[in-house]
This record gives sequence, structure tokens and C-alpha cells, in this order.
Amino acid sequence: MSGCSRTGRTRRSVRASALVIAAALSAFVLPSGSALARSFYRDVPPTYWAAGEIYALWSVGVTDGWTVGSGFNWWEAFRPTAEMARVEFAILVAKAFRLAPEPGPSPFLDVPDTYTAYDDVRAVPWLRADVRAGTLDGEGPRFRPEAAVTREAAVAWLVRALDLEPYARSLSPADVGAILGRFRDHGQVTPQLAPELAAAVDLDILRGYPDGTLRPAQPLVRGEAAALVYRSAWVRVEADPPVLTPDGDRHADVAEIRGHALQNGNIRGWRLWIEDARGTVVRSYYGARSARTPEYADTWDGKDGAGRALPPGLYFVRAGIESDEAVFRYSPPYPVRVETVWLTASLEPATAEPGARVTVRAATSPLARDAGFAAPWSGGQLARGPEAGGSRSWSGSFAVPPSAPPGDYPVLVTANFEDGARRTARLVLRVTAPAPSGGDAGGLDLGDLVIVLTGP
Repeated sequence: MSGCSRTGRTRRSVRASALVIAAALSAFVLPSGSALARSFYRDVPPTYWAAGEIYALWSVGVTDGWTVGSGFNWWEAFRPTAEMARVEFAILVAKAFRLAPEPGPSPFLDVPDTYTAYDDVRAVPWLRADVRAGTLDGEGPRFRPEAAVTREAAVAWLVRALDLEPYARSLSPADVGAILGRFRDHGQVTPQLAPELAAAVDLDILRGYPDGTLRPAQPLVRGEAAALVYRSAWVRVEADPPVLTPDGDRHADVAEIRGHALQNGNIRGWRLWIEDARGTVVRSYYGARSARTPEYADTWDGKDGAGRALPPGLYFVRAGIESDEAVFRYSPPYPVRVETVWLTASLEPATAEPGARVTVRAATSPLARDAGFAAPWSGGQLARGPEAGGSRSWSGSFAVPPSAPPGDYPVLVTANFEDGARRTARLVLRVTAPAPSGGDAGGLDLGDLVIVLTGP
């Protein structure tokens, strides 16, 4: 996926102030009265600002807490204002994204196999699940499980859990610098995490504070962490592949779209749509409105609602669910790039004598990962050149053997693309007879010699 940010949308989003994940969501409806007091965390009152998000995650078995009290008075505590440990957040993310705990040894030197979090939650199977899913890429060999999780680490883990890492890494260093440079404390962002934070800002997932800061190194408290995960994972959507080349060659012509909801029941229907980089809806899926399950699947072929092919560019899949109470909750956007796959090639010169050197030049769409050529006497990879104007250049050369007889010879130029497609250009090199040398003129006078040298 080539780097491109939707900076226009981001500028609008940064005007809002708060650190949030995903678009603004309606508060989860809490049960009232004694039902909440009997079953829910006693230290999370209904008036707590993140009580709805914590309750939502608790209701589907995602959160963990501690049993506290004495005698006959025992109750569950969440400790919403305490800093959240890295191991606690890793477990929360693994459960929220429905990863299966994986048996085996600890992936980190400072986390023993028998390590437990909370009262009795075995941490290693959940950490192994996160590692397998790529959520904890770059962490290790030591994990520092009991250190507080910072905002930047939490956001980076969620970007990876949302399968947005390819988009993050597609942003150029200039894009990353421009996006994060809007915040006064951008210099405090850990360089290795800068692409993930830039992607989160660019996708309207991460927003700054009223004073123009991101506060990347600030620890998350448990209430903030729960809200962050809820707004990322309660409804989410993904597309495979994330780059479409809908040209009919059966390579990446159609993307499989999958929506996931943590909400197990009480779903009235789904909302699914595609929007362009300006936020304009280009395709709506009205059939999704009758789906009442926590999973939804559909496809997109790179066309709008009228069946017209959309121009190459960056698009975003969005999804949402409606509850029976007519409350909507929406997913973060998932980027999908529509690209073209093409190859052009030429020979310089296209006509040559035996012994001459011929240059092979090619241009491709940016999705090409390699290019090569094959001539009757030689072949190999083409060297990648600069990329400009939406095309990538390639070049190489070969020598025509001195013994090559005159004639037309095929030269094949091929390019392999990230979507699995392959394109071939068939060129023709014309080898001509060598010009006579300037030795014995065979009794011809100077005029005859000139005619021989310059004639057809």
C-alpha cells in the first residue's frame, strides 16, 4: 500500500480535543439499581465517566479485576483510577479481539511461565496470543509486565490489533512528520512507534488535547484503557486484501469485508459503507441492515453503488451496528487502496549492430515489487530506480554478441506485483549487419567508398 494520508480529514479531527479511539460513540446503557450493585465492580459507580465502556466489556467477559473484602463481604474491584500495567493491557487487548490463549513457554525473559496477573489470571497464554497476532511486534526480549502502559504503546498495540500496521508503514517519513508535527510534544514520540501514532491520528483514531499535545509517554489509568479498547474493538471492520487491483485478472479483484462486534445479542442490524478520502460515501450496503449476528461479511469490487469503477486512490471501509434501543456504534475506518497494475518497456537503441550494448528501460505502477528481462543471449533483474508521478522506474542492459546474425530478436520484460499479478511486455530488438570496415576498398575510388558507407 503506497503511502498517502488523508490530511484534510485529519486537520478537521485535530480540532476536537480528547484522546479517544475511533469516532464518537454513544455511551453504553448501564443496568440500574441493585442489579448493577450486585454484579458489577463496586468501585465503578454509574457516575464514573467510563462506567458504560467498562460495563460493556465486563458484560462480554473481557475485563478482569480483583476480589477484595473480608469475612462475608467480598466484592470485585476494577480500580479505574489506578495505572494500568502493561501485562494487564495486553490481556485486555487479547480478550477484546477474541484471540485464543496459546499454550507454551513465555515469549519474554522477565515473564515467568507461571506469572499471574490480577488474582489468578495466567498471563503467558494471552501474551503468546498477542505475539502470534503481531500486536506486540517490537517488544522484547524483556516485556516489563508491571510497568504502566503508556498512551503511545497502547495506541500502537491497538493499531496492530486492528490490522492497520500495513497502512502505518505505508506512510512516508514526510507524511509521519507532517501528521505528528501538528502537536507541540511530537518530539516525545518514540521514533519506532511514530508510524503507528501517525496512522492513528490520520485515521481519526487518535486525537490530541486542547493544549495541542499528544502526551505519548503519559501512563494510562485503567478507566482510560477500558474506554480506549471499547471504542476500538466493540465494532471493527477489516478488508482482505487491503490493496485492490480490479482489472479482471483474478488477482486482488475483490476484497473480502468482515465486520466483528463484541456485542453478542440485541443487534437490530449492521451498517456498512465505503467512503473516499474526503469522507464522501461512494458505496452503501443496504443488505447489511437485516443482519442481526455479531459477524457480518460482504465483498467490494472497487465500484460505486451504480457499478461504476472508481478511480485509483485511498478509500475507507466503515461499519456500525444498531441495537434494539436504536443506539448506533461505529468502527474505526479501515483503509483500502484501489490501484492499477501496468507495465511499459522500451529498448535503447531498438536497432543495434553485433557487439553493441542495449539498455532496457521499464516503468510500472508503484505496486511492482521486482522487474526483469530475458533476451536470447542474456537476462536478469532490472535495477529499481526512483518513483515519481505515480510510476516506478527500472533499468538494466545487455550486450549483443559479436557473432549475432542480422534479424529480429524477442526481448521479454516482466514485472511482479504485490497483489500476485504479473505483467509482460514483448519487445523486438533488430540486429543489423555490421558496417564494412575502413580497410581495402577493393579498387573503388573515394566516391564509391562513400556510397558503400552511407548506403542502406
